[in-house]
Amino acid sequence: MFAAQAGLLSLAPVLPNVAGDFGITAAAARQLRTLGGLAGGVMAVAVALVGPRLGLRGTLIAGHLMLALGTLASAAAPSLAVLAAGQAAVGGAAGFLIAGALAASVAWSGPGERARVLAAASLGQPMSWVAGMPLGGLLAELDWRYSLLGPPLVAS
Repeated sequence: MFAAQAGLLSLAPVLPNVAGDFGITAAAARQLRTLGGLAGGVMAVAVALVGPRLGLRGTLIAGHLMLALGTLASAAAPSLAVLAAGQAAVGGAAGFLIAGALAASVAWSGPGERARVLAAASLGQPMSWVAGMPLGGLLAELDWRYSLLGPPLVAS
């Protein structure tokens, strides 16, 4: 859950820099976040449909691989199209990871532990705000590409 949220958060603080580098408006750059959210929603539905075939472990592995590839593509993007594809992968990964983590926290715990395990798993998202955002901000001082790469890639 931490990794999924770190991927989703990494773009927001550097949108003006991204817009400047690619010669677009900040409003146009914000559409990258919309694309990531849309991809996340589509992938969450896909997990419901194909998740049983992948299994929980496979769903989580696929999500982490997608997140790693999406962050690498985003950070190395030579064009806006490549950045958009990378951010779509990051959003899709969030769909896989959040759905997989919630399902795994229930499936991999005993009946008396489920509420506690689900609550603990859910802490990953707010912890990403607390730890991932400041780290991303520090990395953005070097270059916006490091911000996209750092917390999500390390977490995945």
